[in-house]
Amino acid sequence: MFFDLYEDGRVPIDAAALAGLALPTDLGAWLSDPGLPKLDGQLLGITFVTPRPVTISWDGRDEVAVLDVGEEKWAEELRLGVILETGEFIGYGPAPDDNARINASLPAFVASLAAYAGVQESLAEGATASEIDREPVVAKLRADLLAIDSTGQGEESYWDNVLFELEEGLI
Repeated sequence: MFFDLYEDGRVPIDAAALAGLALPTDLGAWLSDPGLPKLDGQLLGITFVTPRPVTISWDGRDEVAVLDVGEEKWAEELRLGVILETGEFIGYGPAPDDNARINASLPAFVASLAAYAGVQESLAEGATASEIDREPVVAKLRADLLAIDSTGQGEESYWDNVLFELEEGLI
């Protein structure tokens, strides 16, 4: 079950401001509809914001154009964005070690968040945390995440860490 991340609305997008950026066509269309869900840190600490262009250092290159779209509040100073050249969805921070690929695209990240939110909702409706068999729940979420975006998986990836924390009952 995927959760409706849009029930609280969408982040306002200034279409005119985005039109001046060299956005990949599919990203520009996606930002218009369905757009970024309005989240305020309640889901994995994620908050989406009105997109803005920034440049960062990435993979040994300076001046990489990124569309900043949010932050993860659980990690100090971790921003979320899309590399405009490739469309990859990333987490980035002030230090090179903060940088990480998360998903192949922003829509894949939002779909992955929706899958995670559905799992969290079903766990909340279940028995007490100590009575829940998390293994099948994590296995189902892992399969859903792989179906959404296989490039977002792998040892020490963002979603691998989320799955580990879910399995251990930390989140």
